[in-house]
Amino acid sequence: MSLAGCQNQWEEKIVELPFFNTLLEKFQALDAKIYQFPYLASEEETVKEKKNLFKELQTLKPVGVLENEEDPKLLATVLNQLENGNYHFILKIKNDRLDKNKLFDHLCKDLYGHYYGITLKQVKMYVSSKKLGETKVLFAFQLHHNYQQDQAVKQWAKDFSSKLAGLPPYMKVRRIHDQIIQMSTYYQGSSRDVDGISIYSPYAILKKGTGVCQAYAALFQILCDQAGIPCLSRTGTAYQPEQTNSSIAHAWNLVYVNGEWLGIDTTWDDPVDLKNPKHQTLRYDYFLVNLSATHFPDDTIH
Repeated sequence: MSLAGCQNQWEEKIVELPFFNTLLEKFQALDAKIYQFPYLASEEETVKEKKNLFKELQTLKPVGVLENEEDPKLLATVLNQLENGNYHFILKIKNDRLDKNKLFDHLCKDLYGHYYGITLKQVKMYVSSKKLGETKVLFAFQLHHNYQQDQAVKQWAKDFSSKLAGLPPYMKVRRIHDQIIQMSTYYQGSSRDVDGISIYSPYAILKKGTGVCQAYAALFQILCDQAGIPCLSRTGTAYQPEQTNSSIAHAWNLVYVNGEWLGIDTTWDDPVDLKNPKHQTLRYDYFLVNLSATHFPDDTIH
């Protein structure tokens, strides 16, 4: 598993373009000109073009205002936009000496463990030319699924979690764990999608019955969120006890049950039978246990 989130790079065209389309496309075109096709324009021309785009950015209306790079309202503001399908938006920062890297790091740190952190593919920021007392930042998010798919995942999670009402936390977590394993088979192919659906998205599990660890962890996260169970998605490296010399990039979850945080790895509790890939086997080797000896989080959103 390799998440592709908080990196200053752009790999492919964004699915959703609800706001600021033209300006964002101009920035992307300029990025391509600078980094992929530098021979198309002189440095002087690209500097001038970038300056003009930043001036245009400064004139656009923000969806929110922050005091500085570490404003605690950043996460709530960003989540509000993502939850409403606004993957591209502008924030105003009341600081004309904005530290872009600090803002970027703060954003990534805030998203660690969250549903939109585990489903995030990448995010890019475009910072306006500084104006006395303020800076505007255009955020461009890309998830592993589009808004309609995101809504479908949330609605399914809401419907399923409603059936868990009244159960104690332990039973809620166990039902969620079992449901994911019963409806999923770990993806064994070489492509990054199945019929156009990303294998990193929980939507792939809902529609295609398959996905990789990131999809498992994301689905577990949103189900716990809907069921009222404190949960965190974690990313990093891990190895199984019999393979201590072969760690892999991985995603899993932590849940707070009976007064303590314990690990759950639905991916590794869903073993693949190569002779019968669709055979579902429930096991609990990685259910509500201390994973510190085998799972090593670095919480990077790759």
